[in-house]
Amino acid sequence: MVKDKLHTFAKQCGISAQMQSRSVLIFELLETVFSSLDNSKELQFKKFLHSLLCSGNQNLINSSILSKLETWSNGDLYQVLKFIGTYFHLLNQAELSEITSINRNRSNTATFSIPKADSIFAGIKQL
Repeated sequence: MVKDKLHTFAKQCGISAQMQSRSVLIFELLETVFSSLDNSKELQFKKFLHSLLCSGNQNLINSSILSKLETWSNGDLYQVLKFIGTYFHLLNQAELSEITSINRNRSNTATFSIPKADSIFAGIKQL
């Protein structure tokens, strides 16, 4: 449910196919690692994510989520914050890895006559 919406959302954002699959893979990995929430809280958390990815009325969704989160224990909230923080950290690392890979491929295909864009050689050639 959330994985499909996450993939659709990533696709709508226009990120590469590799990053789309990585975003879902990271979610699946963390879903397994952070399964220590009791089942009802885990299901609620997934519903929160699903509604955030689907809804156009963010104010209504945000207030609904906040009212439900107020009843959660500190331990449950800590797990959710760890999940979200870890997800975005790993997603950022995946993005950095992709940027490095793209730059490496551009460097490998660059020649003296067709230099890598935004390189010193490209600037000199343009002058």
